Amino acid sequence: SWRDPFPKSDLTGAGYIGDKYPLCVDLPHDMFLRRGAKYRLLGGNPMPQLMKDNPNYGSEDNNIARMVITDDPTRPDLYDVLHNGGTYEPIVTLTTNLQCHLDECHVDTVRVVRVDDVYYEYVRPPCVEFAFYENGQMITRHHTEWKGRMCANPLLPQGREACLDLNDRYVDATHNHIYEGERMTYQTAVDRCAVD
Repeated sequence: SWRDPFPKSDLTGAGYIGDKYPLCVDLPHDMFLRRGAKYRLLGGNPMPQLMKDNPNYGSEDNNIARMVITDDPTRPDLYDVLHNGGTYEPIVTLTTNLQCHLDECHVDTVRVVRVDDVYYEYVRPPCVEFAFYENGQMITRHHTEWKGRMCANPLLPQGREACLDLNDRYVDATHNHIYEGERMTYQTAVDRCAVD
């Protein structure tokens, strides 16, 4: 459904909706591991409920790359908090900052994570995105012939990399994402393509 993305005044007319919230660009890079990060239990369904994802990601096909959270037996980690000894809570809010483990250290944010055979959806805290910003980068849908190009803030995880060989325009882009539907900042995309 259509939504007007531009700022709206609050009910008093003295400010704007979102005035009391932080800017999204000011949230920590690893906010999903910080105190206050919230996760919602999805059960056995890998599809998020609070954001839209490609319906193909809901397939139990083994070719779908998932963000799998594993246990680090040497210290408390996200796995321990979400697994909770096998008692999966409907809502989990981190009460302390956690250190990253494996793939958690290489992503800008998470969307849906798998803990054993259970899925949790990460709920980003409320924050404000400016309608205008400097150095915007164009993002497009997976297939460029589909309509849907727009400008994205390069400092926010809003797209995924598409690595191209600039010497050969007829070769399909390659991807170095960790999980399907991964969102990353522009710099992370550049870094991932540099490895390719």
